[in-house]
Amino acid sequence: MGKAQCGTRRRRRFSVARAILAGLFFLLISSEPRSGARAFEYESWIGPHTIRLMEDGTELEFIGGISGGASDELAKALDANPGVRVLQLTSQGGNTLLAMDMELLVRSRGLITYVPRFCASACAFVFLGGKERYVGPGAGLGFHAAVGIDDSDAETARLAGAISTWMLGLGVAPDFVDRAVSTPHTTVWAPTPNELLRAHVITALSSPQRFASPSFGPGIPALVNQDSPESNPAYRAAQRLMRAIRKADPATYAQIQAKVYEAMRPGTYEPSRAQSVDRLIEQALQRSIASAPDDALTSLMKVSVEMAERLALIDPVVCLRPLSATLAQRAAAVAALPPDLRTRDISALTVVVESANAQPQQPPSPEEAKAIFAALLHDLIKVFGDNVKYLIHPDLDPARGCSYRAAVLKAVLNLGPHDRSVLLRAILSQQPPP
Repeated sequence: MGKAQCGTRRRRRFSVARAILAGLFFLLISSEPRSGARAFEYESWIGPHTIRLMEDGTELEFIGGISGGASDELAKALDANPGVRVLQLTSQGGNTLLAMDMELLVRSRGLITYVPRFCASACAFVFLGGKERYVGPGAGLGFHAAVGIDDSDAETARLAGAISTWMLGLGVAPDFVDRAVSTPHTTVWAPTPNELLRAHVITALSSPQRFASPSFGPGIPALVNQDSPESNPAYRAAQRLMRAIRKADPATYAQIQAKVYEAMRPGTYEPSRAQSVDRLIEQALQRSIASAPDDALTSLMKVSVEMAERLALIDPVVCLRPLSATLAQRAAAVAALPPDLRTRDISALTVVVESANAQPQQPPSPEEAKAIFAALLHDLIKVFGDNVKYLIHPDLDPARGCSYRAAVLKAVLNLGPHDRSVLLRAILSQQPPP
């Protein structure tokens, strides 16, 4: 009787572990920052940013790239510090949509904008939102033509027309606007202080008030990348991804474009605009993943596994629960990844979109994926043994939990072509079996 009871208990423990792992498997991998092509991934070429409260609580400084949650984070910083009257900008620019929303935010709060060292590209759009605008001695305010979402000539021209109308509406001189939008985006035009004054870009050559000294001291901080985006492989990969989405899903692409131009019309600050663009891109990618060929999905998953293993060392929270991490935390973690890995991640997504459009496969059946995974479970539980607890309770050791999740994904990669294809599409498109 004792042996029988012991065997029964072991079978129960096995059944419980099997049931828990079955539920956790798709829960864990569906939370991975993979299929979402979230903003911090396809905009990783822009680089991270930081927002700091300065001096006596009347000034904020924004340093770095305009990407991810930049506008939302700035709004929260202003809400938390109602005494702020000045926004200092030190930035290479970044996402045009976010910059336009930040300009509306700055305008709605009646802030003074100040450039202590360097502000170029999309950063100059944010600067123009100031009720008073000043540039420090020797500082540079740079302009060039904005780049379209997919870098096509037609879209770049359309964007130039919209930005011209927007700048003219702010009272900027027409000849200045013409030069700003016609300067090739591979260069930067830095007008002289007198040119800025004559064009009504700045309020005066010098400010009647003394601004706080930048926290980063002399020079321009390393967080601000002054190189041309074209020199960054991740930027070129991101442009190719957007071109692939435009070809594969023109309706979604048109919605993305509409959000960008909506931000240039007179209106109010609307942070959900940028978030809705992220969702549109995510949905387009999920549809492509669900019908992509096996080889494209396998390549994408291999990059995902490598990224998970790296993030386990950099920041396990971002690896395990990207949506619970702050946007700044996620951006910093991705920025710490090897640049070639970020580029390969975006490139792998592009191949998925292109191949799904050229060779669409039947979307995975949830029932078939469930059956394949059930067959895989027995071997997985044998491999993990007592260590299954790190999947069930990753807070026990987040780094180990992230590593074990990567091991699970490797097991999927070792399946036969058909089974692997079905499971990969279910996993990467975030369509877990019921």
